[in-house]
Amino acid sequence: MEAQQESDVVLVDGLISTKLQTEAYSHPKGPKAYFSQRCHDRQLTCRRIIFLDAKSTRAMGSRATGEGVLHFHGMFLLGRGQSERWLRQGLTAVFGHAIDARTFQFKLTTSDNKKSHGYAGLICTGATGKLAYMLSHVGTTYASLGLNDDGKRSRRAPSARGRVNRKATGFARGIPSNFVSKVVIWDIETRKIARHAFDAWYRANAADSQERTDEPAPLKGVIRRTA
Repeated sequence: MEAQQESDVVLVDGLISTKLQTEAYSHPKGPKAYFSQRCHDRQLTCRRIIFLDAKSTRAMGSRATGEGVLHFHGMFLLGRGQSERWLRQGLTAVFGHAIDARTFQFKLTTSDNKKSHGYAGLICTGATGKLAYMLSHVGTTYASLGLNDDGKRSRRAPSARGRVNRKATGFARGIPSNFVSKVVIWDIETRKIARHAFDAWYRANAADSQERTDEPAPLKGVIRRTA
């Protein structure tokens, strides 16, 4: 999305009606499945990635708005015939009307390269900075929504993938995939592109790890110089 024309990408911070929050909490497959289905049923058809967020803040917590603490942050790529007005209407259809919101229920902004956020030891700006902010709340949201049934650990990843994950750098170093998969809503096209990018990253890192393993060990006391 960040590679698209900046005017097409809309960043949204939004509140959710109390009624829909209650329904989402009680949904047998959890809040993600509940709102994902509503996106489909209410024709919110643009490219999108939405992070549910249950971390209470002064700006969006229940004391400030009168609503429950569950809210969301998202990135939306608008296509032909899709305006900000169209997006607001779609968001209202999906997330209801938060009548107690003191200002706007949905705060729409564009990518801001002057604003930065940190995550996994990185400081990022623009759309990537917004992604960093959203990822930083994922673990708290996962715990708050009780998504790890009975406190059990999620299924272990294959050993080869585990090795790659341990050697990961940048964003990949700090992303717990079991957390993210339970609180992120995205369209099929975006999911396919993300999966393709992940598989390419995984293959490249696996190959690099294998090359390092196959290299002969340096002689003791000799400094190896790399280009």
